[in-house]
Amino acid sequence: MNPNGGLHRFESCQDHKKIKVMKVEDYNFDKNDWAHFHDVILDVTWDDGQIDLNQEEMEKLFWELPEDMRMDAHKWGMNDTPWRDSLWVWYERNKMGKVV
Repeated sequence: MNPNGGLHRFESCQDHKKIKVMKVEDYNFDKNDWAHFHDVILDVTWDDGQIDLNQEEMEKLFWELPEDMRMDAHKWGMNDTPWRDSLWVWYERNKMGKVV
């Protein structure tokens, strides 16, 4: 556990149940994480207008994700390929209305 009470990225997933993460800052994401988040959204919308989100818009969208996806992003990082794939599918289903 880090001194601020949040989980370090690679701590046990079971530990997250003991802590309520209330702010994006509690997840300890860095610019690299947000760059990966941004790139997934840009890629998934490439043919439909290329949505180019700013930091505030990405954070708002992050809170719309299911809790398990947010915790996986925290545990593995947003650069984790399976997590990026999950974000892609989630965005297509929930924001673009596609059935995948």
